[in-house]
Amino acid sequence: MMDMNQAFGREVFSPSQIIPKLNITGKAEIIQILEQQEQQMQAAQGEAQNLQHAVEDAKLKELYSKAAANIAIAKERHGRAQADVGLYEERLSEITRNRALATRDKMEALSKMVDVTAKLGAIETMVKMQQVENFNNQQSIGEDLEKIDAQRTSEANEFMMQILKDIPGLQQGSQNTIQNQAALL
Repeated sequence: MMDMNQAFGREVFSPSQIIPKLNITGKAEIIQILEQQEQQMQAAQGEAQNLQHAVEDAKLKELYSKAAANIAIAKERHGRAQADVGLYEERLSEITRNRALATRDKMEALSKMVDVTAKLGAIETMVKMQQVENFNNQQSIGEDLEKIDAQRTSEANEFMMQILKDIPGLQQGSQNTIQNQAALL
């Protein structure tokens, strides 16, 4: 057995397997010492495993904490984005109001232009009226594009929150942690 251990360059047979086969005195004491050593080694290995499990558990909890913090930050940003979209829509409403006032003023100007038309000619007036109409159309298209952009931003934020809410591996305890951190922000 000892020769086989040497041939393989590693312990194929443990000392507790070899000693009982030897023809020596005090074998019982040696076996008892070997058993104590093996028990100590097993206890040390058990403690090492427990320590490794504790380290892995701490790392996992840290990852959950980071995920919860990231979700809380995302919720805060989503809330800000929603508020920004509301302000943006309010400003667009103000633009529409201003455009209505401008249209009224333009109508008054057109009325005056009609009077001038009789004096200056219909062709020049038509050109000016076409320019005013083109200007109105450009403003309307710009406002419509801004409204579409605001709506897309809002939908993208809602989509991101849905994705973050459905992350697998976050259990009920993690959900509570996320809600608590979001409440603190």
